[in-house]
Amino acid sequence: MAEEGGNTATLLAARAIYKKVEGYLYLTDKPYRIVWVHPTTGEVPVALSTNECTNLYANKSGVKPPKLKIVANDVDYNFIFAGEEPSCFVNRDAFRDQVKLLIRESMTQPSVPVTSGEATPEVSTPIAMDVETPQEPGQTPVASATPIPAIDPAKELAARTYRLKKKILMRDTELAALHNAVVINGKMSEGDFWASRQHLVEEAAAIEGQKRGKSSRLIDPKPDVSTTGDIKISITPQLQMDIFEEWPIVKRAYDENVSNNMTKEEFWKRYFESQLYHNNRASVRSSATQHRVKEDPIFDKYLDPLDNEIEPRKARQDSVSRLVDLVSTREDHGQTGNTLDVTMQAGKQRSSLPLIRKFNEHSERLLNSALGEMKSSQAAGPTSVEKDVAFNDIDMEDLHGGEGQVGIALDMQNHQRYFEGRSGSSATGSTVDFKTALTRLKAQTDDWENRIQTVHQDGQAGADAFRAITSAVSARTKVKSTKLNVSPEFLKQMQTMQSTTGEYLRQFWFHITPPPEGVPRLPVEERAQKIGAMRDRLLVIQKRIPELVSQAAMHRWDSTAVQEAFAPTMAAIERAVGLVGGPS
Repeated sequence: MAEEGGNTATLLAARAIYKKVEGYLYLTDKPYRIVWVHPTTGEVPVALSTNECTNLYANKSGVKPPKLKIVANDVDYNFIFAGEEPSCFVNRDAFRDQVKLLIRESMTQPSVPVTSGEATPEVSTPIAMDVETPQEPGQTPVASATPIPAIDPAKELAARTYRLKKKILMRDTELAALHNAVVINGKMSEGDFWASRQHLVEEAAAIEGQKRGKSSRLIDPKPDVSTTGDIKISITPQLQMDIFEEWPIVKRAYDENVSNNMTKEEFWKRYFESQLYHNNRASVRSSATQHRVKEDPIFDKYLDPLDNEIEPRKARQDSVSRLVDLVSTREDHGQTGNTLDVTMQAGKQRSSLPLIRKFNEHSERLLNSALGEMKSSQAAGPTSVEKDVAFNDIDMEDLHGGEGQVGIALDMQNHQRYFEGRSGSSATGSTVDFKTALTRLKAQTDDWENRIQTVHQDGQAGADAFRAITSAVSARTKVKSTKLNVSPEFLKQMQTMQSTTGEYLRQFWFHITPPPEGVPRLPVEERAQKIGAMRDRLLVIQKRIPELVSQAAMHRWDSTAVQEAFAPTMAAIERAVGLVGGPS
């Protein structure tokens, strides 16, 4: 860590993910700064003074994962707090409250909205609509300063790997039982057990590092009806932040009017009664709803005319592929008088056009949030390159005529003699009289109706094939449906031995065969030592399985079924032991 390292005092410290990388988030003492440190390089890509911060957002308490967004210099810094529950939520709440307090102290205008905290009791409205707004959290005392701990990349990586392995075992009960049988009981080291399962750890790390995208649903708060018949909409901090992100005009109205012209509670009451809210709803507006909406001198200033014309108000500026451009055939409907295609009609109902275009803009924002802003290019007609691309898209191989195949050139000696021999044999061969051959073929096909009735096909081969298939299916069904006549304790002992043997065979072949791509291979001496250790354990199991069969016979159980169950395992052990040498 740069100047934040050493003995710099910190008020708060927590593990947090920033840009898909888990590192350390600190709130340092005077001067108050928000610092995020990379776990391996020690770099400090985020070092914000609280004087630069203008806003702060946090998702609802208890919602996973705990998130915190800090706005500074018109830039959003998003953090996801990591760690076990409930410590990650406690750390997020502590940062939220402390940073919020420091932002307020540094702001000259205290009317800037801060969305965090819990909901206040509901307040009635003129139309019996209640709106719950977030309550300001109390000012918690600042924690005592503690030195920032030194970052040990090796320890941090080991802790993260341990956490991932723990999640894998908690998710897979069979693997956890195998881990307990071979690792916890001291038959295999932890490193050897996970050496052949590195892909599981990498998969768990990839899942943990995935960034959850925005919801594809269009923000449309649904009112609830209380037992008394009153309509109520609960405004949570997360819903308020989603509304501001989806409808920037609402955020603009909030910033310009709250604490100047009205309170938060009054703002949300009037917003849900205004025409602005009904224009933003994710449903087609009916004429009855529009007649019930009250005129509002404040919110009506932020209204835009409905986008219900044939041509959209916001024209696309980026070029569209000619293959998917619905207006590419417009030239066929001009002077000829042909009616427009169904795909070229913007909307048969004019009232649905604003909603359709609203969903299109919402989808565009979702794609931009995931893929980044697309570069817009003026649609001044297709360039030569675009024309070539369009031609290549419709240039199909099936549309071309057949071309002669060159074939594969054979490496032959004396090519001339080969073709001379073929031409000589064909020249000396007898010629075919086509009329005679056709007469002979016609004679052979006469009276074919009667002759075909005399053909008899032996069905014994087909019956034998079906009998073999039925026997195989019956045998497999019998194996799956039949239970071994053994005690539950003996069956569990068999299952443990089977899984343990499978793990030993897995480790044996893992060190013999080439490792997967990206997995380093051990030195020859170390591999030979591990292969020998696995061979010795397989030899022990090879002697132990007959003992289990004898134990089943002694208790008058189905020893034959026990022996048949272990037959594939014994064959695998014999193959492995025979490869490296040893008694069988």
